Amino acid sequence: MSHRNVVKSSSGVDDDADNVYIGRSEVAMWIRVVSSWICMLIYIWSLIAPVLLPDRYVSRNVEMTLEVAHAVLVCSFGDD
Repeated sequence: MSHRNVVKSSSGVDDDADNVYIGRSEVAMWIRVVSSWICMLIYIWSLIAPVLLPDRYVSRNVEMTLEVAHAVLVCSFGDD
């Protein structure tokens, strides 16, 4: 017996006309389609945004890199 997303009708007859498929409606399909489009747009924006807005992303990375380098130097050689 295989598991399908089917709920049997009250008559108990295994007839495709009486089966109710869960999650197979047009609304469920469009929710999946739209959510996948939104995920794709967010992913594409995460790839394109650093190219379109380089000052916004580079300055943070440079500041963090300088802070880490300074912390490593202070730990290694002391704060003279």
